[in-house]
Amino acid sequence: MPKSGIFAEVALVGVVAVWGWTFVTVKDATESVPIFTFLALRFTVAALGFAPLLLLRRRRAATLGQRTGKGRSTVGVGIGAGVILALGYALQTFGLSETASGRSGVITGISVALVPIGMGTLFHQKVRRAEWTGVVLALVGFLILGTGDAPLGAGDLLVLGCAVAFAAHVIALGRWASGRSVVALAAAQVTTAAILFAIAAVIFEGDQGLPQIEGSAWRAVILTGLVATTLGFAVQTRAQQVASPTRIALILALEPVFALLAGHLWHDEKFGLGAILGSGLVLAGMLSAELSPRS
Repeated sequence: MPKSGIFAEVALVGVVAVWGWTFVTVKDATESVPIFTFLALRFTVAALGFAPLLLLRRRRAATLGQRTGKGRSTVGVGIGAGVILALGYALQTFGLSETASGRSGVITGISVALVPIGMGTLFHQKVRRAEWTGVVLALVGFLILGTGDAPLGAGDLLVLGCAVAFAAHVIALGRWASGRSVVALAAAQVTTAAILFAIAAVIFEGDQGLPQIEGSAWRAVILTGLVATTLGFAVQTRAQQVASPTRIALILALEPVFALLAGHLWHDEKFGLGAILGSGLVLAGMLSAELSPRS
């Protein structure tokens, strides 16, 4: 793999660590800020973070006499991916308000096992036996999680829906991101999500008035907006241009590990035997499809 590809994958590992940590951050913030309002603020900050990058890109292209390339199609792909992204984050955040942060991270990770199955179903790519095994292991682990420290609840099912949406997002970028501007594509996604969340906040939370947002919540907005979203999705979009969807999925498999660690360190979340076994099976399922020999 070229050095640029290796650098992109290493950068994505760092971003995944931040994403795992934000399960705790978001859970804490949404205890005092309505969920759609928090998400609208997060993605608005992220969209604003892309503004100087877009301006720099446009000026550089003008200086070099280049076209910015595939403008309309890039925006269209970004809007489509942004809708999927918004759905995933809405399901995840509502689910996170009803379940433990580490548990939510593990369930979200099931998306990794779903990626190759989705690629095979939607685009007729061959699905290997190891990939089917990975899905089965992940889903069995999910069910065992429900017999661990706490039974499966509505929050867990919402996060499972989030996993499906995130798998669709990885597949969409893997299919259509190649050859497009990383900055423009990522900016289109987060701007679309920001608009959708702002509309939802007005419709569903407008009667609550403007919430009093404390310093810790603003720190969560900045962290999740600029670092986890602006930087995070720029890095992910770049990585998906130089690596296969399954390699991206393997890296994303680290997210629940970081989420479990953060939940334990910050919320003192304990895991009984059933929860440990269930989490282990989910992780095994995520890794099974990626580490098995390819024919």
